[in-house]
Amino acid sequence: MMKKLLLLITLTFCLPHFKCRAQIIRSYLFDSPDFIILHKNISKFSTLDTSFLNITYQLSFVEDTTLTDKDKFLNDIMLLQIGRNYSKFFSLKRYHNDSICTKLLERTFQIPLAGSAVQGYEIYHNIKNNKLTVTNRIPFSSKVYEYEEDGGTVKWILQKGKDTILGYICNKATAYFHGRHYTACYTMDIPSHLGPWKFSGLPGLILKINDDKNEYVFECSGISQQPEPIVRYDWKYEKISKKRWMEFEKHIYENAGRYIESTGERVSIYNNGKHEKIPLTWKKNYNPIEKVY
Repeated sequence: MMKKLLLLITLTFCLPHFKCRAQIIRSYLFDSPDFIILHKNISKFSTLDTSFLNITYQLSFVEDTTLTDKDKFLNDIMLLQIGRNYSKFFSLKRYHNDSICTKLLERTFQIPLAGSAVQGYEIYHNIKNNKLTVTNRIPFSSKVYEYEEDGGTVKWILQKGKDTILGYICNKATAYFHGRHYTACYTMDIPSHLGPWKFSGLPGLILKINDDKNEYVFECSGISQQPEPIVRYDWKYEKISKKRWMEFEKHIYENAGRYIESTGERVSIYNNGKHEKIPLTWKKNYNPIEKVY
């Protein structure tokens, strides 16, 4: 993983006969160029439902396809909360970072970074009307984009063969979904048609799923029946179409240097003992889980 340093400095200016004004200047230092999703305050929220099943998945994925096998795999920990009316899928690492930063900012301006491997999306599934609401946080920005789409659109082909995951006997199924070929392992011992990310529609809970290049692998690492609130944070969401979101995401990756410049954030790299601005020509490798709309 690349080393990163975040500095938050508060400068206060006091002029005669005027109130003091404080300005917060954020600076980011990298060994090599990268994107960072900023923390958000999670102290205010509304509760959509209460889960009766919570499934933890280890996510292994390839962000940069140009790297060697040893270096290209990144990891995150994802949580699927299943309630009677809603499910929610999100990064536990992102949640923990937001929780820590929400508390720390009550007394300090020095906060930890979650790292580029941590996913910035949350997926809410309205089980009754089978609609998905997908929120995406933007690198070096407080903005959160949101789009909606239909759920349950995966066309599965049931396959022969068995596997065992966490002691559960699993059947297999395959599907082509948004540009990738997937193999899923699902268990009928847990009668839920849901799974990680946007996958659903099988006659049992999906415990593992991977594409044929193993560039995205979700594998169950734990199951809990402890009830937990399924919450939606009181942030300002900017509605956008899914097509527009995918175009925007591709654009900021292909124009990463210019995008960072446009945010106004102070982002630099440490090179040969010097701090240098990220080149405007820098492009970040783009390998999204959804390859086609």
